[in-house]
Amino acid sequence: MDSSASPAAVAALKEALACVVVGTLAATFVYGITVLQAYIYFKHSQVSLITRCFVAFLFALDTATIILTFVGFYDDFVTHFDDVGSFLKIPG
Repeated sequence: MDSSASPAAVAALKEALACVVVGTLAATFVYGITVLQAYIYFKHSQVSLITRCFVAFLFALDTATIILTFVGFYDDFVTHFDDVGSFLKIPG
């Protein structure tokens, strides 16, 4: 850990990052349910093409969201492993 960070700040950061981990796991679980629902919908649905395209678009958005979540997760927990200072910087 960064020696310049106070123990209280490090503890608060660990608590916040634990929430990120739990939230990512929950989002992944819900995404798995969404994949199953999309599979069942497209296999058994007899609705119009516009409706099917709309559902496919929403599924693509959900897929993009989970991919971007894991990109951020990788950046935070692998690329910046053991670098507390990287969490305190504002990107830009």
